[in-house]
Amino acid sequence: MMPPNSDAVIEVRDLYKKFGSIEALRGVDFTVFKGDVYGFLGPNGAGKSTSLRIILDLIRADRGTVRLFGMSYQEQRNQILSRVGCIIEKPDFHGYLSAQTNLELLARVSGAKGPKVDRKRIREMIDFVGLSGREHDRVKGFSHGMKQRLGIAQALMHDPDLILLDEPTTGLDPQGIIDIRMLILKLSREMGKTVVLSSHLLTEIELIATRMLIVHKGQSVREGSVRELLHEQPLHMYLDARPLAQAEAVLRQMPGVEWFEQKEGRLIIQIPRDQVPHCSRALIEAGVQLHSFEPHRALEDYFLQLVNS
Repeated sequence: MMPPNSDAVIEVRDLYKKFGSIEALRGVDFTVFKGDVYGFLGPNGAGKSTSLRIILDLIRADRGTVRLFGMSYQEQRNQILSRVGCIIEKPDFHGYLSAQTNLELLARVSGAKGPKVDRKRIREMIDFVGLSGREHDRVKGFSHGMKQRLGIAQALMHDPDLILLDEPTTGLDPQGIIDIRMLILKLSREMGKTVVLSSHLLTEIELIATRMLIVHKGQSVREGSVRELLHEQPLHMYLDARPLAQAEAVLRQMPGVEWFEQKEGRLIIQIPRDQVPHCSRALIEAGVQLHSFEPHRALEDYFLQLVNS
């Protein structure tokens, strides 16, 4: 039995789960601290959803230990679940009922006593997720993105401390992805919630997570703050400059700059992070017209480096 960590919201140690002959988890370890937007990152089939289901006590691990808020399910299951909200896969609603009525039904079945429902709380959550004006519309007419937002409102109804979101942007159009991203940031920054976000979309994790875990083939590969992990590797930079040949000649003289490749009229280079301002200055002083100098999917590069090594 692992000792509880007073600063941890979730502590997971050595999770192992087998479905028939398939090893879904083969030793997953991580810790989520209060206030984290924690990215649970890995390709489809890596074990993300299985881990979240175990954390929610929906399925049991064959081996390993899970503690939430310093407690175990064996001792204080109801107390733990009262502090957790979640969306696993996709939220389900009664399509022929309105958004408000769906939330009222949820409030009744999740512990509200008697016929009274806190409609003020429902209105607050509908407004928070950006569905004001649509609360009386039938959910069957909602877009996928609107249903995801309503799902977040549902997860927040009992004012939980911890929110678990399993692939919340799957199937959304670009605007829907932005909407969910902004909601997650509001949960953290305005409401002070701890959020665990599973995804295979590396860009989304890079944009909003404070800390992350990379999982691959059911195992923990790397855990840490997004900033620290990305600073472990050189940047791949896209350079749009004129004349490009002169820019390349300048950069070849800079220490640590290597791996030159031209693609679609731009130059791709590998460069230490601390060299970026020096390279920019050298290009400008050499008379190169510098149109853009930007990183190329830093988290994607880091992720592929880890899982392919």
